[in-house]
Amino acid sequence: MLRPGSLLNRGLALVVTLGATLGLYEFAVLPLITAHAGARATIDQATALLQRYHALGEQRARLADQVSENERFVADSGSYLAGRSDVLAAAALYERVGSVLERADGELRSTQVLPAQAAKTGVPLRLTALKIRFIIDIDGLRDALYELETRKPYLFIEELSIQRPDTSNPVSALDVSLTIGGYTEAKQSS
Repeated sequence: MLRPGSLLNRGLALVVTLGATLGLYEFAVLPLITAHAGARATIDQATALLQRYHALGEQRARLADQVSENERFVADSGSYLAGRSDVLAAAALYERVGSVLERADGELRSTQVLPAQAAKTGVPLRLTALKIRFIIDIDGLRDALYELETRKPYLFIEELSIQRPDTSNPVSALDVSLTIGGYTEAKQSS
């Protein structure tokens, strides 16, 4: 039998105490430390993500301002046909073509408004076009084509056909048919 205070008794008490301490550490303290380290890593990740989201949010606001500024610049540039609808844009195009032909001493014979079409780009543009026929001399044609293609709003001439209507006419009049179009900057409704 072991005597109280004996060396073996003390050693056994020390082993039991160390075992209990290690068991307490292994089953109570170590899981808490591991959980705390995992929570700290999760918090650090969330903090880093939050900082990135804030940076992206600030960048989004800056980019939205830049887009608005670009839209104002485009609207003020005069590069597109004016008109809130396809019909109004076609009227603006007709007025522009008519005034150019009048200054070039041309005689408008016929006009056909072609259906407006969405541009085949990612930008919300619509093409408004007219098919026109007019009589004009060669110098007037040169001046009219130059003015139509180089002034704002920008216009594009396609399907140009030039014929001499009557060879007995001493005036060098030409019968001209062409399709001319321009873009409107916003989605239009017919």
